[in-house]
Amino acid sequence: MGVINVSLPTDGTTADVADVNTPITTIVNEFNGNIDNANIKSAAAIATSKLADDAGITTAKIANGAISGAKISTYKTIEQVVTTNTTPTTSIIQEGWNFVNANATATTTKAITFPQAFSTITQFQAGVIGVRTTSDPAAITDFNVGIGGEQLTVSTSAISITGATVQLTKSSNFSSGSRYGFWWRVIGT
Repeated sequence: MGVINVSLPTDGTTADVADVNTPITTIVNEFNGNIDNANIKSAAAIATSKLADDAGITTAKIANGAISGAKISTYKTIEQVVTTNTTPTTSIIQEGWNFVNANATATTTKAITFPQAFSTITQFQAGVIGVRTTSDPAAITDFNVGIGGEQLTVSTSAISITGATVQLTKSSNFSSGSRYGFWWRVIGT
């Protein structure tokens, strides 16, 4: 309906029952089920807890760029946990990159710590980025030399809810002083 407008008797006039009932009925009819946007002031600051918990906020009501990464860190997965025959409803993906300062051996390791601890881990992946032959890299794009025809494997060990150890193994010894970059991604709850 909108904004309520009523006519009230003025001073010095005799009021009939209708002069009182009509404005009251108008107010009651508006208030009982017809309150809309026109009746709520823009600075009303209505608490979220008082809003309906129905279908939620739809995509069309969210402005582009209005949600930060912290608010979208969980998503629904479609994976089966073999040991419990269940499907997790929310999972968290954490990822990053690092490097090993190679020595003249065929195997080198690096311990990594996840930004946030998990309750359980369902997947861990790692792979090779490339090589940097000068100073330590500051960005993933600093690995400017490819692996070439070298056989290089990446494996993990000591996986826990807070971190893991990444191991790089080469068919021959690593070039001493080179930085071998690797990426990692872990999924869990």
